[in-house]
Amino acid sequence: MTLENARNAILNALKLLESDEFRAFCDQLTDPEEAPRICDSEVEKKTRRQIMKLLISRCEEDGALDRTVETLRAIGCNNEARILEESKCKLPSKAPNNPSDEREPSPAPFLRNRDNREPKEPQKPKKAQTKANRSPKLGGTKLRFGKHEGKTFKWVMQNDRQYAVYLVGSHQSEIDEGKKIVSNQENKDALAEYVSPFPDVVEAVHFYREGLAPVGFGRYTDETRKDLYNSKEEEKKSYVKWLRSMEKTGAGEMMMAMIKYILYRDKMAAVSTGSKAGPQGRSSTLGRAPPEPSFQPDAKKQRL
Repeated sequence: MTLENARNAILNALKLLESDEFRAFCDQLTDPEEAPRICDSEVEKKTRRQIMKLLISRCEEDGALDRTVETLRAIGCNNEARILEESKCKLPSKAPNNPSDEREPSPAPFLRNRDNREPKEPQKPKKAQTKANRSPKLGGTKLRFGKHEGKTFKWVMQNDRQYAVYLVGSHQSEIDEGKKIVSNQENKDALAEYVSPFPDVVEAVHFYREGLAPVGFGRYTDETRKDLYNSKEEEKKSYVKWLRSMEKTGAGEMMMAMIKYILYRDKMAAVSTGSKAGPQGRSSTLGRAPPEPSFQPDAKKQRL
């Protein structure tokens, strides 16, 4: 394959990537397990044409094409990888010997429709990316802040999922509070999109945010749900235990929200310890309201 053909094929493939996909592609190029090694500084803030030239200079023509195909597959762009691989087989292996026969390199097969020529295999129009099909491609995107800065989203999810929950939950709270300027917003948005297909993470983010809300009723109305649940004070622990027993008694909206938060935290604690009960133990009384703790006189108001 000629140098010009290889350059055109790689550049055309990179032009098909959206901004997030191109960033993930650049991040994946720096994988220390790949050879030849490419450093972060070599891909940072580079254009598609500059990345193409980098690949050609470090891997030569055929090696650059293979590296591009492998990297596309690693970030989930399998269709683009397949098309580029097919184009490699269809492009001429060497330049023509007769100078009179030389022509401008034709576009790669997947771009021929731009010149009003029918491709050999009709390609489906590129559809708008949805969260479901974009999310896996974001796994190679690197976190640009925090204690795991420089690690990929996929690595964070595999090694510190609770931190991912914290980042996404905090970010969504910032948005709900109406903050106009959010630091690293684009990176946080991408992380939130990446975790969206994982039901357990979505649930954890929901309850993380629920924990930041005030109790909203009773003696501890101004305390957050998280602080009340985590409290080591005996009165508060007794109150939380009493709330568990109110699960099936038709509690009011605010009390029910607190009960759901408690039960979720119990479930997570049970999973982490391998037990069947929450960390503070659950009452076996279900379906009827047990006596309220003596220090909480306004139970009837809370159940309204």
